[in-house]
Amino acid sequence: MRFKWIVLGAAVASLTVLAFAQPPGGEGRPGRGEGRAGQMMGGMGANAGAMLLQRADVQKELNITAEQKAKAEELQAKQREKMQQLRQNSDQMSPEERRKAMEELRSGSDPASVLNETQKKRLKELEYQWQGPMALMNPQVAKEVGLTNEQTTKMAGIQTQMMENMRGMFQGGGGGGNREEMMKQMQEARAKVEKDIEAVLTPEQKQKWQSMQGKPFTFEGGRGMGMGGFGGGFGNRRDR
Repeated sequence: MRFKWIVLGAAVASLTVLAFAQPPGGEGRPGRGEGRAGQMMGGMGANAGAMLLQRADVQKELNITAEQKAKAEELQAKQREKMQQLRQNSDQMSPEERRKAMEELRSGSDPASVLNETQKKRLKELEYQWQGPMALMNPQVAKEVGLTNEQTTKMAGIQTQMMENMRGMFQGGGGGGNREEMMKQMQEARAKVEKDIEAVLTPEQKQKWQSMQGKPFTFEGGRGMGMGGFGGGFGNRRDR
C-alpha cells in the first residue's frame, strides 16, 4: 500500500512540475503553479540537468573529468543545503520571493557550470530525451519549437486528463497492489501521453524537436519514473 502511494505521488508530481511551467495561454499568465508547491516543484523540474549529472552513464557520455566530477559534487551538496533552507523558510516568503530565491539557488550553485560549452549542449539534449515530449510544456522549449497558444493549451489538457486517469487508477487499486504491474501501467500511461502530445506538433515542429534532442542516447535502466522521468530523477544512478 505504501509503495502504491509513493509511486502515485512521484508520477503526479512529475507531471505537475511541467504543468506549472507553462499555463494555458502562454507566458506571463498566472497558472496553477503560482502557489508555494508550484514554485518549489517547478524549480526542481527546471534543474533536471543537475540531477542527470549524478548518473554514471551521463558522466561517461559527456566525458566528465575527475576534477569536473569533484566540483559538480561540491556544488550539488551546496544546492541540497540551500534547498533545505529554502523549504524551511518558504512559509514566510511571498511567491515572488520564492521565485527569486529559486533562481538564485540554481544560478549560484548549478553543477552544470563546471562543464564546457560542448558538454553543456549535450547535457541539454540528454535532458530533453530524459523528459521526453513533456519537456514541450516548458515555455522556453515551447518557444524554440514554435508552439502556438492553442497547441500549449491542448497539451495541458492532455496532461491534466492523464493526471486524473492516474489518480483514478491508483485509487481503484491499480495493478492489484502488484509492484511490477503498477510500474507497467505507469509506463503505458506515460507512453500514451507522450504520443498524444507529439501528435499536436506539425511536421516542421517535430523535426525541430528531434534536432533539439541530438543523437539518441540509451539511459541505463531506462528513463525511470521519478521526478522528470515522467520526466527525470535519481532512480537509475550508476555511480553509487
